[in-house]
Amino acid sequence: MANQPTTTVPLEDELGDVLDKAMRRAGLTDESLAARTGVRAGRILDAIDYRSELTTDEVRKLAAALGLNEVGLCALAAGSYPQPEIGALPFCVWPLRMPHGIGVVNA
Repeated sequence: MANQPTTTVPLEDELGDVLDKAMRRAGLTDESLAARTGVRAGRILDAIDYRSELTTDEVRKLAAALGLNEVGLCALAAGSYPQPEIGALPFCVWPLRMPHGIGVVNA
């Protein structure tokens, strides 16, 4: 097993997932978050639905308003969040991909 290649496992939550969960936790709507940050509600909804890329300035404003780590959220938005390499396992793991909302989840 020592010669098996290592791979990275993609993050389960993407930027849209993180924003959606943080907004629900904070009890904010897209309109109320827009009012707090100056980021248009449509841009926020597009990001949640994976239809738009927010600017770094917009991500920073959203992170501050939602109490999220700015550096981590910016890295996630840029697709550069550091991920550990996953080595070989002494057994097989078979992911079960199931539809969930507009995407899929792994079980």
